[in-house]
Amino acid sequence: MKGLLVTDEYITKSHMKYSGFYIAGMHGKYRAFLSDSMKDVVIVVGGSGHKLSESANWLINNYSPDFLISIGHAMSLNKEISLGDVVFCSKITSLEGPMALWNKDSSYISEVSSSMKFSEFGNKILKNVKTFCDGNLLCTSNIPSKTKMRYWIGEEFDSSVIDFDSSNISRACLKSDIPFAIVRFVAATVDEKLSVFDRRTLGELIKPTYKNYIMPSNIFGSLKRGKRRKKAIHDFNEIISAIGSI
Repeated sequence: MKGLLVTDEYITKSHMKYSGFYIAGMHGKYRAFLSDSMKDVVIVVGGSGHKLSESANWLINNYSPDFLISIGHAMSLNKEISLGDVVFCSKITSLEGPMALWNKDSSYISEVSSSMKFSEFGNKILKNVKTFCDGNLLCTSNIPSKTKMRYWIGEEFDSSVIDFDSSNISRACLKSDIPFAIVRFVAATVDEKLSVFDRRTLGELIKPTYKNYIMPSNIFGSLKRGKRRKKAIHDFNEIISAIGSI
């Protein structure tokens, strides 16, 4: 069984509808989907940030996958990674505590498990998704608001993208001795001012306010998100097609 853990349902909707996926199980906000046409794939939707370990544990305990692939969003940490790009994360660096204390000595590094299956998976993705690249993921409890700081942590910790606490999924998989892969769609670029919507997309626990949605600047943000959403849906279809052929 191949397990996919996806943070946003909208990414999966078109493919699950096309492939006949149906709800096979529920646990709080998490829902598991199975399909008669892809019997060796289970998709679990829901959970981001610190909730990823909980949703990963539920997937592992109920469906015993041979390997697990986490698909979600991240922010780029350099100009080479653009909005909408797909990053296959080969290493995860976790930073905890106040930003002022971040340094290499206090970081926790997790090498993503590799196997022939993952090499084959990566090769198939490279052929199908033009903007797919390999990079390292930095996981923190908060993302710096200043661009200069983002560039610095990208260089200091040799990371291409950053998100909130998704290192939890690596801990859950390593604890259960299950190979895993991390795939991140770039939802914001290193120079962007993050909106409340962007921060929630990346996994931060934050409640939107009415003011956030009536500001004129959000008109451009909405257009950007619409374009990004279409690309993410297309790339997810390519990714799951590659998974199905492994």
